[in-house]
Amino acid sequence: MSVTITIKDAVKKYGETTVIPDLSLTIKEGELFTLLGPSGCGKTTLGRALGAVSSLNFIDLDAHIEAHCHRPIPQVFKEVGEAGFREIEHNMDLMNRSGLTIFMDTSREKLISRLRAGRRKRPLIAGLDDVALEAYVDTTLGQRRPYYEQARAVFTGDLLEDMDQIMLSAERFIESFNLPRR
Repeated sequence: MSVTITIKDAVKKYGETTVIPDLSLTIKEGELFTLLGPSGCGKTTLGRALGAVSSLNFIDLDAHIEAHCHRPIPQVFKEVGEAGFREIEHNMDLMNRSGLTIFMDTSREKLISRLRAGRRKRPLIAGLDDVALEAYVDTTLGQRRPYYEQARAVFTGDLLEDMDQIMLSAERFIESFNLPRR
């Protein structure tokens, strides 16, 4: 059975705040794959590498949401809260029907290391000290893991620390999921 999803002129509001003003798209079966996982797991890093070495287009969901909301993610968080942002970000049923969903399973140690290094760019953790950051990782991963585990596949996000690892991971990803190369 072939699945096509068409969205036309969709608008999403939280109270008086419009977070997606006008969204229209058509997604045919197999046209989309989605990388899922917690902050710091490597979705953007691997996605950019895949965009460079494959014939796939990479869309960073944060950048996509910012473009549709006409404001930066920290402002979206302030206006709609984390729950509202997650509702925009996460629609597992739609993602699973639209294509391949892949959970970027990354060790706790790698997540904490990456988030420590980049915490100023992330609104939810910008003000956390190291102890609070570790607690945040443990709590949020515990809460979201059941959601992430609904993905159709799993790929490790641990091997993305330097360009050699990133490119090797991208090649392994392409081979594992039989994706087209450039």
